[in-house]
Amino acid sequence: ASLRVDFNTATVAADGEIAYAPGDEALVGSEPSVRFAAEGVAGMTTVRLDTEPLAQFLTQRALEIEQARVEAMQAALLEKQRLRREARYYAALQSERQRLEEERLRAEEEARLRADEEARARAEAEAAAKAEEEARRKAVEEAPAGPAGEVRIEGAPPARGSATEERAAAALRQAEEERAKAAASAVPPDKFERAPLPADRGAVVPESRAGRSEPFTIENLLKSFAGN
Repeated sequence: ASLRVDFNTATVAADGEIAYAPGDEALVGSEPSVRFAAEGVAGMTTVRLDTEPLAQFLTQRALEIEQARVEAMQAALLEKQRLRREARYYAALQSERQRLEEERLRAEEEARLRADEEARARAEAEAAAKAEEEARRKAVEEAPAGPAGEVRIEGAPPARGSATEERAAAALRQAEEERAKAAASAVPPDKFERAPLPADRGAVVPESRAGRSEPFTIENLLKSFAGN
């Protein structure tokens, strides 16, 4: 501050500045101060105050406070958005893990069911094969023996032998067919003419029978006995 006194005109003049210590809230280029000036005749001085630096400091400080509040709100909003994104990310990750786990369990269940089905089918096939083998064995044991010790099983396909055995069987069948044909074409026994029994030397043979021989029958035999 400065003080000036003019004794010729009996006037005084003074000016100065009142400043506040901002401490940690000090701002570069803005000082919280008030300028004053007093001038005039003693006892009738005029005082002027300049509060513009203080108003500028307070305005800038208010702007900084508002900016800090807005930044805090933005930071909180960004933090909320980040937390929401992380929540969605972890929720999607958990859903994906659950989906993969469900697919794995479903694949394991399908594989287990398929393995059980294959095992059941294999067991049924083995049981059917064993039952068929047992039935065939029982049929072989109970079936009567055919010619040459051959056992025929009803419903069972004939066993395949060698080429020699097949040719021998074919020759045997051909011989049996020829023998059957010969037996069918032979004359029955009752169609043969048999010679009469020799008569006694003293017996008289009728003229009607002397010239020809009658077939041998039961009736002729009885007649010959009656004639004797």
